[in-house]
Amino acid sequence: MRYFVIILLSLTLFSCQTPSVAYFQHYENCMNYYSQMAQIAQCGKSSRNDYIAKSGGRGRGDTGDGDQFAIYVDTLAQTVREGRRSDSEAKLQMLQTISTIKQNYMMAAAAIYGAQQAQSDALINQGLGMMSGKRGLDGQPRTPAPSMQIPRTYNCTEMVISRNPYMTKQVCN
Repeated sequence: MRYFVIILLSLTLFSCQTPSVAYFQHYENCMNYYSQMAQIAQCGKSSRNDYIAKSGGRGRGDTGDGDQFAIYVDTLAQTVREGRRSDSEAKLQMLQTISTIKQNYMMAAAAIYGAQQAQSDALINQGLGMMSGKRGLDGQPRTPAPSMQIPRTYNCTEMVISRNPYMTKQVCN
């Protein structure tokens, strides 16, 4: 019963976590519901602010980049209100900016993955070197211990030098 309560409690605690939402995703989601740039800007700003309030200022939504993007979208909406740009042009420009942001995220993630992969490969090679005996526990190459050369003998026979059987000489070919 005690384990059941612990499991139930842990499931309850971990299921309450909200996934991290990037600052531009709020505006992207609002584009699915609204067609006018002013509505999209207002919806995105309010969605992002609600998210930041719920998450206590943690997560990818509460960043300086997010603040700059909110100003950018407000500026786009302002240019539409002033008639300097159409709704379609403003939305297209916002989508292009979001696409660029996503590409930058992907490039940063690829760079991080590449660095992690290189570190992983180095650790694997170090481990393989230690297993093969080529490297020590510190990861440094082992220097082989000096070997002692044992003199080789080829076809050696003992030859009696005198009548005394104990006086012999070793002859090698």
